[in-house]
Amino acid sequence: MTAVVPLAVYQVREAGEMFARAFTKDPFYIYVLPDEKKRLKALTWLFTAATLYGCLYGEVHVTQGQIHGAAVWLSSSQTTLRMLRAGMTWAPFKLGLKSFLRLWGSLSLVEQLHKQAMPQRHLYLMMLAVDPNQQGKGIGRSLLEKNLSRADVERLACYLETTLPTNVPMYRKFGFEVVLKDDFPGGGPRYWTMRRLPR
Repeated sequence: MTAVVPLAVYQVREAGEMFARAFTKDPFYIYVLPDEKKRLKALTWLFTAATLYGCLYGEVHVTQGQIHGAAVWLSSSQTTLRMLRAGMTWAPFKLGLKSFLRLWGSLSLVEQLHKQAMPQRHLYLMMLAVDPNQQGKGIGRSLLEKNLSRADVERLACYLETTLPTNVPMYRKFGFEVVLKDDFPGGGPRYWTMRRLPR
C-alpha cells in the first residue's frame, strides 16, 4: 500500500507538473489543446492552477515523498467564481483563446450535469492521476481509498467524470456506476459521469 499524505503548499507546482504529464495524452486535453508542442507547457500551468484550487476549496492528497500520484477532492461541484479566484483569469492568455473557449464550454457542461446528478452533499473527485512511469503499482488505488473510506464513514456519495474508456471499469471496481455517457459537442471526445453510493 502506497503512503498517501496531504499536499504541502510548496508542492503545488510539482503536483501540477505530474498532472500535466499524466493527462497530456488524454482525449479531452488533446481536444482542448491540439498542438502537441504547446500542450505540456499549457497543461502544467492549467493543472498547477487546478491543484491550487483543490488546496483552497477541497483536499489534495499525494504520494509521500516525491509526487508519483495525486487526487483532488471537493465537497461540492466546482464553480466559475472560485476557479477565477484560483487564477483561471489568465487561462485565455496561457492556453490561447480557442483552447480556452473549448475548455470553458466543456467545463460549463460538466458542471451543469454534475449539479443535476448530485444535488445532495457529496465528495467530488475533480482529478486523479498517476505519473505515467509509475502506473500499475497500486498508487491510484491508495489515492482513491483514502477518501472513499471517509465517504463510507460519513455516508456520502461520490462523483467523478472521465474521458478515458479504460477508467470506466477501473472505477467500477471501486463501486462507481455510470450516470451518463455522451460526447462533448463540437467534435469533442466521449465522456462518462459516474456516481458511487456509500457502502
